[in-house]
Amino acid sequence: MVAQQPPRASRVRFAVTILLLTLTGVLVLGTVGARYVRSELLDTERYVETVAPLATDPTIQDAITDRVTEAILAQLDVEALATDLADTLADDRTGDDAPPRVRAALRSLPALLTAQTENLVREATESVVRSEQFARLWTTANRAAHTTVAGALTGSGPLEVDAEGTVRVPLDQVAAEVRTRLHDRGFTVVDESPTPRVDFVVFEDPRTAQAQRLTRLLDRAGELLPLAALLTAIAAIAIAPATRRRQSIALLGAVLIGAMTALALALAFGRQRYLHEVPLEPAVARVLFDTLTDPLRVGLRAVAVLGVVLTVGAVLAGPSRFAEAVRSGAETALGGRGPDAPGPVSRFLARNMGPLRWCVVSIAALALVFWTSPTPAVVAAVAAVAGVVILGISVLGRPARDG
Repeated sequence: MVAQQPPRASRVRFAVTILLLTLTGVLVLGTVGARYVRSELLDTERYVETVAPLATDPTIQDAITDRVTEAILAQLDVEALATDLADTLADDRTGDDAPPRVRAALRSLPALLTAQTENLVREATESVVRSEQFARLWTTANRAAHTTVAGALTGSGPLEVDAEGTVRVPLDQVAAEVRTRLHDRGFTVVDESPTPRVDFVVFEDPRTAQAQRLTRLLDRAGELLPLAALLTAIAAIAIAPATRRRQSIALLGAVLIGAMTALALALAFGRQRYLHEVPLEPAVARVLFDTLTDPLRVGLRAVAVLGVVLTVGAVLAGPSRFAEAVRSGAETALGGRGPDAPGPVSRFLARNMGPLRWCVVSIAALALVFWTSPTPAVVAAVAAVAGVVILGISVLGRPARDG
């Protein structure tokens, strides 16, 4: 039987529980951010896996095609070249002595050559960007840079981060491949100029320096935050008065749901700012932002699912009629109330039912803490396994306890 505590002591303990649960919510927010930075932004293979679909996204392909075509045409200065060619031909035709039709054709030649060259360069660029080779070039470039966002946030790698916080991904290899294809088609003019420097703007924000400091902080705290969050959650439940422990677990679930809701709202706000401030077409900016932050959304959904599991579990473990009906139905589904004559296993489970339940919960919690990138499906699966084990302990240990 649980010893009754003075009302004041009970209220103080529950107030401490509320403070610890609030701290847990803050630590979980930091944990999700740190896990995203460490396992997605600063891990080369995970990052390459995240950005790989961009190579086949039509919106990104069109944007890169425009950028590479622009850079090659600017390097060639086709209009000036066509004008020089037209002037040379006009001189060869004795200038004003040439027939009117010839003079008209020569005057139109720069515009015609410019348009045809633009079409030729764009066609060659599209053939590169929409090929399987471009997917390999994209993957190689991102792997060589370690990660695009890591380079942006740390200022390292072949990425360029200027004083205004603009992050550019170099596309020189793509431009070189386009020039090779133009040469193979007989457009040898490209051989007369060097390969242009081409880049693709991913992000622009003057606060990039602040983001660099935050990234380094989250990277260093990545190992400590999950453990700190777990410890504060355990402490909150342990300090809570015995009569309000189940309520504290339900509150913990609500805190997790609330924290992830706040993170989702912050992510939505950040998305709107990004779309308005980055110097990209809105469609391109949307694809980039959604692709790069997708792992973060998966993480916050996983924690939200965990919060729902804790809240629902605490409610179903309570004394309400609904909870008793659910437990009774589960016991029936598992084969009733266990063996008629309790054996040594049933007696052991009955004697240690409380500690065994906490062991199962602790193992499940540790599994999620040390899981690199738990998805909502992983959280649901771990919770389901833990729930079945706890229910099995309760059913098998009930006969001995009742006896």
